[in-house]
Amino acid sequence: MTPDVKKIGIWIALVLMVVSIRSYASDSCQPDKEKCVEVGSWEFALAIGVGERTNPLVGGDDIPIYLLPEVSYYGKRIFLDNLVLGYTLLDSPHHMLNGVATIGYEQIYFDRWNIGNFAIEGGSSSPSGFGGGLSGGSSGDGLEPDSGSGSTGQIPEPDGGEWVDGGYVDGGSVDYDQLNDRRTAGLAGLEYSYYYRNFHLQTQALQDFTSVHDGNEFRLAATYSLPYRRHEFNFSGGFSWQSSELLDYYYGIEPGELISSNIVYTAEDGVTPFVKFNGKISLSPHWSLQATLHHKWLSREIYHSPIVEEKQVTTYFFGLVYHF
Repeated sequence: MTPDVKKIGIWIALVLMVVSIRSYASDSCQPDKEKCVEVGSWEFALAIGVGERTNPLVGGDDIPIYLLPEVSYYGKRIFLDNLVLGYTLLDSPHHMLNGVATIGYEQIYFDRWNIGNFAIEGGSSSPSGFGGGLSGGSSGDGLEPDSGSGSTGQIPEPDGGEWVDGGYVDGGSVDYDQLNDRRTAGLAGLEYSYYYRNFHLQTQALQDFTSVHDGNEFRLAATYSLPYRRHEFNFSGGFSWQSSELLDYYYGIEPGELISSNIVYTAEDGVTPFVKFNGKISLSPHWSLQATLHHKWLSREIYHSPIVEEKQVTTYFFGLVYHF
């Protein structure tokens, strides 16, 4: 995708943000009662448009997004909301407690085509507190010499290599076929939500139940909705805390994974904050326009990895949605 197309998509999302604020400010009506979903009903929608997620990995291709399917089901207790399967434990006008199972998103950067091409991490994925440092060796930046290499603490520079935030990478690129597999993990835990008028606070405390990395993740997001007639505009902000086991599995480097076999990188826990805008303009009972802009600032433990060259990730999508 060309830089011009990328800029156009981001500008469209930003323009819709401004329009939504001005429209809401000029409308004196009060928002309708919170929308309810009929118990036992399924809802399907498909968004078709132009979008992209930047890839922070060294030499990694940006991830195209052309289709965004939406599937939801709400029973008396059991529900499905896209990639979240849940069971409601407590439900009151302002509070909700669910048991949930979902997936982690860290693996999406390592393959050109995967679930990341059809989903955008949302309100609880992924803004206070930045923690963690980098563990390990005498270099003090998370890099350790292989104990079997006879190194004295100086990391040798490979011929033709390039220094990238903590590690040398041959020619500024990584042969991802030589890396150990980074698999998608299933996460399960508790989700708490608080609702008050147009404000929604959501937290998730999750644990890997698939034994991929045995790590933990805590997500917090606050969302403010601006309903206007049949349209809706949501502004979100929050953060995701991820444990050292999780981050080290995806961004850590074991001996032999890179060109210089004595480079080892160990990541500690880290916090990644984000902001998100999602706007939908209703055109008819079955059609609407959607614009989504999601931006997150990667934790130090991620962007100091030798296989990471960017400190931020931006995702945008603009398209038409058909509601079945």
